[in-house]
Amino acid sequence: MKRGGIAATFCDLDETLYPGLSIKDASSWFLQKGYLSRWNYLKIAWWIMLKKLGRLDDEAAFAAGVGLLAGWQEIRFKKAIGEAYAAVLRPKLRPAIYKQMVTWKKRGPVVLVTETLAPIAETFARDLGADAVIATQLDVQNGRLTGKLVGPVMRGEAKLSALRAFAEREKIDLRASIGVGGQIEDTPLIVSCGQGIVINPNNALACVARQAGWKILRV
Repeated sequence: MKRGGIAATFCDLDETLYPGLSIKDASSWFLQKGYLSRWNYLKIAWWIMLKKLGRLDDEAAFAAGVGLLAGWQEIRFKKAIGEAYAAVLRPKLRPAIYKQMVTWKKRGPVVLVTETLAPIAETFARDLGADAVIATQLDVQNGRLTGKLVGPVMRGEAKLSALRAFAEREKIDLRASIGVGGQIEDTPLIVSCGQGIVINPNNALACVARQAGWKILRV
């Protein structure tokens, strides 16, 4: 990409800006409100654990979990996500993250790039003031969730491809942009940008950050 384009900030969400797994925490709230049975909640928790252990790939884990949403009205689901956000997700966001978002927005657009579901990511974006979202998309037919995904889970190479396509479309210069992550898995996202920031990294990511000259934020 030619220089002279827009400088943006591309931020991972879960375990970066948000200190946890947004889908898991939202699922806990759905359970409390009776929107999700305890059995289905336990299945989601099990799939998340298997995914983290590398025993279930991203596509299979998401396909299984999203299948439980089949039949939900899209409007009702988004409303429930908004309620879950206000009740359990937003309270976990640290004040320093809001301040950091203001700083990033002064230099250009801020884009959330995350594997979480788009309705969740979009709710975070509205609250944090992010300008765009790249996230895992739910299939909707006739106003209802089908229990399927549109496109791939936004992780790994799919995440990078979507980021590069977005940058090309919006005339963003990645070499002038910032990549923000919080896990070792976010390294490719950060490397794709000219500057890097890691938030509350563990020892492994902190070591990579120091070697690469990325900024380390403790919030």
